[in-house]
Amino acid sequence: MHHDKAAYLATDAATSWQDVDGARFDNLASVPLASWTLTVDGSTDTPHLYKVKQAYQLVGIDPVPVSTTEYLAFVQKDGQWLVSSDGAGAVGADGRPTGLQSDVQLWDLGPVAVVRGSRSLVLGLGGADRLKPFATLADLAVTKDTKIWGATGWSGTAVIEVPSTGPQLAALLRTDPAQLQGIAAMTTGELGKTTASAPADRVLVNPTSGRR
Repeated sequence: MHHDKAAYLATDAATSWQDVDGARFDNLASVPLASWTLTVDGSTDTPHLYKVKQAYQLVGIDPVPVSTTEYLAFVQKDGQWLVSSDGAGAVGADGRPTGLQSDVQLWDLGPVAVVRGSRSLVLGLGGADRLKPFATLADLAVTKDTKIWGATGWSGTAVIEVPSTGPQLAALLRTDPAQLQGIAAMTTGELGKTTASAPADRVLVNPTSGRR
């Protein structure tokens, strides 16, 4: 929250993982975070590999945190437990891959640029100049939609996520890239909740089909 990279990396084991996690920290630098927490949410069949709930909020946009799942491996050193990997490729006691996968976020894929429109917040890869047209389009869409649907209980700001490639979008959605052909964008959201009790929906743009 305070961009204290040294304190952040002090919780990592001094391995190649620390370099990977340090890059992810840098990728997050521009994201306007209101909160960020990590909470152990259960063990797995693999020793020292735990399910962790990651929760974050965007300033002025998310009424409640967005929750995602990570699998983090830990190692003990000098009486401390340190994070040693994100569990990718973890192998169980029987020698087989665990099959457990952490949710992918934009900052796992590269440096996140942020562009604010009058009624939108665009997070994406590839630099701010690439994202400006999406903010313009989103501002227009929000203006039109609120005339029809209203904006009661809503911040009135659309959140747009723009990866650089189709495979990156597939990773964010945990789906096969072939399933996204011909789809310009997808919206994520939580059903069965009021506007005030769910995080803001995200519109994820397909950078390949979206152009067409």
